[in-house]
Amino acid sequence: MVARALVLPNGSVGEVALGSSCGLPKLDALALEQVKMRWRFLPALSHGLPVADWITVEVMFKGS
Repeated sequence: MVARALVLPNGSVGEVALGSSCGLPKLDALALEQVKMRWRFLPALSHGLPVADWITVEVMFKGS
């Protein structure tokens, strides 16, 4: 699945949106929740200062 994430200046994720589904709504929802709550990024820079910016991330699922 593909998610869009708003990376805040502190590197945390402020908002997430579904870009494309894996076909299983419950799994999509769980993945979006994990991106928002657990993932951290280096923020974008504008004139050397961190700024919020939207990114696209691919979430891969692995079976156990």
